[in-house]
Amino acid sequence: MKEKLIQELGAGRIKMNEPLSAHVYMKVGGPADFYYEAQNAKELEMVVHLAIKEKIPCTLIGNGANVLVSDKGVRGLVVQNQSKNIKFLPYNFVEVDSGVDNADLILAAKNRSLTGMERLLKVPGTIGGAIYMNAGDTGRKDFFGDLVTWVEVINTKGDTKKLRKEDCDFSYRSSRFQARDATALRGTLPKRCCTSQVRTQDTKKKRRRALGRFYFERHNIRWRTIGPRPRV
Repeated sequence: MKEKLIQELGAGRIKMNEPLSAHVYMKVGGPADFYYEAQNAKELEMVVHLAIKEKIPCTLIGNGANVLVSDKGVRGLVVQNQSKNIKFLPYNFVEVDSGVDNADLILAAKNRSLTGMERLLKVPGTIGGAIYMNAGDTGRKDFFGDLVTWVEVINTKGDTKKLRKEDCDFSYRSSRFQARDATALRGTLPKRCCTSQVRTQDTKKKRRRALGRFYFERHNIRWRTIGPRPRV
C-alpha cells in the first residue's frame, strides 16, 4: 500500500503516521496511517479512484468540524478535502466544491446579493458536510437540501455522475450519502453541488442579520464547538 500511494500521489504529498489532531476542528485524535490533502476537485476524484482500485480503506474529511478522532487514530488513508472552487453561474446559481467552508460561500454569495444560507454561518463545516448531514435550522425547518439543485458524486465503482435533488433522499439530518458508510463516506461521495438562490427580496436585512451583530457579536466564533457556536 505504501509504495503504491507514494508512486501515485507523490512522496512529497503523502504523509505517514500524521497526527489528525492537527487537521480536525477539535484538535484531538491519533495518527492516520497515511494522510493526503486533495487541493482541488480533480485531485479528490483521482485519490478516491485510486483507493477504490487498490482496495485501500479511505476516510474522507472536510475541515473536521463534526469529527472526533480516537487516540488510536485511523487505519488506511485519510483524505482531507481542500477543494475550494466557487463558480457563479447565470440565473443566480452557484457551483461550489464540497471542500468549501460554509462561511466562505455565504460571504461570497452575500457580495452578489444572494441569500438563503445565512443561518449556517455560525455552524463550522463545509459544503460536503452540509450535503451529507442535510444541515440546517430545525426550529425554522430550513435545511441545506432545500437549496440543492444537483450533486456530482463518485460512487463505489468509481463512476462520476450527477444526482438531482430528488435523488439525494434529503430528510431530517439525513441524505442518501449516509446509507453505506457514514464514517468513511465510501459509498457515494459528494464532490460538488449547485445551490440555487432563495428569495433576494429584503436582501439588506438578511445580510445584516447574517453578517452583523446577530452572528458575530452574539456568537463567539472563537470558541471551538461541534455544534452551533455559543452565544456570549
